[in-house]
Amino acid sequence: MVSTTLSRLVPPPFESTRADELDCVRGDGGLRRGFQTTIRVLGGLLSAYALSGRDSLYLEKAVDLADRIMPVFGTHNGLPMTMVNLGLKQGIPETNHNGWVSTAEVATLQLEFKYLSHITGDQKYWNAVEKVMEVVRDAKMDNGLAPIFIKWVFSSLHASVDLRCVSDIFGV
Repeated sequence: MVSTTLSRLVPPPFESTRADELDCVRGDGGLRRGFQTTIRVLGGLLSAYALSGRDSLYLEKAVDLADRIMPVFGTHNGLPMTMVNLGLKQGIPETNHNGWVSTAEVATLQLEFKYLSHITGDQKYWNAVEKVMEVVRDAKMDNGLAPIFIKWVFSSLHASVDLRCVSDIFGV
């Protein structure tokens, strides 16, 4: 049974670690990588929600955080900008890469946003990340593989394959 399995994974004092208030945004929210914020913070809040027996505090904070991240999808083709200012609720393009985004980063946002749509019934999260998948599918190269990078800043889609190592942790 799922509850038995979860009870073995979650230590008994889980409830005692519940914060009365969670603040994911401090000050102006600062500039954060959308990918990292999604997989670590939003994913963590959604996991805490599921493992806590659906404590509404975690869901409320997950919705608030997701709504702060959503502006990154405000590009002409739906590929997310790399950076987000959580306090200002703004997506910000990263200038270091001239509009290129990592396909792995933009495609990895599926789980958190689709799960959030599932538990809230709000399709805006699902629609945003599904649009990303449409763009990735359309960028498929002749060999059938998805490119490592996709460029979103121009009206036409460009794709590239690069065999160099790319750091996806804490990005550069």
